[in-house]
Amino acid sequence: MSKKKKKGKITTDENDEKISVGLDIWWKYFSKYYGFSFFMAIQFSFVVLIGSRVASDYLVGTWAYQEDQQSNFWYYCSLSMTFASTAGLGVFLRAIFCQLFTLRSTRKLHK
Repeated sequence: MSKKKKKGKITTDENDEKISVGLDIWWKYFSKYYGFSFFMAIQFSFVVLIGSRVASDYLVGTWAYQEDQQSNFWYYCSLSMTFASTAGLGVFLRAIFCQLFTLRSTRKLHK
């Protein structure tokens, strides 16, 4: 294009869009999302999930190396199910925390 035609246009290409979000906007979202308490709640749910998975893996590993695996079958089976249920609880808590904090921050942002 010549310089005369470019001079009157606001944009050079209508499909070329540049959007930037500053740190102040991210901070506003984070603070309305209850910042540190949300972060700690999510971290707690991760600790519950990962802790129960590690404990379950360790339990199955020690059970596999025992000479008599049949004698304590119900003990190991019930502990394994407990750890699996706890891992499910960790996932459930994470989903609940995300929904709860999203609902509360939406109400705050749209007052």
